[in-house]
Amino acid sequence: MNVVKQNAKFKMIVFLTAFLQSVSMANVLFHQIKAANKKATFKTFKKICVDYFLKLFLYVFRKNENFFSYKMTNNANS
Repeated sequence: MNVVKQNAKFKMIVFLTAFLQSVSMANVLFHQIKAANKKATFKTFKKICVDYFLKLFLYVFRKNENFFSYKMTNNANS
């Protein structure tokens, strides 16, 4: 498998992991809000999910500034 495909696969795995983590955390927070307030709706769940996902995604992006760059490597010697 070449480097470009491996890089794309890694990015997709990180993206999906962040998405699943955000849905899981939003579910927990949603049920806590619902238990305390009983006015939580699906709109609240979506807002929590999107906010948490963006925080995770930006965290990954800031930690690795080259995460979204397209790197070409010279594999002529390999």
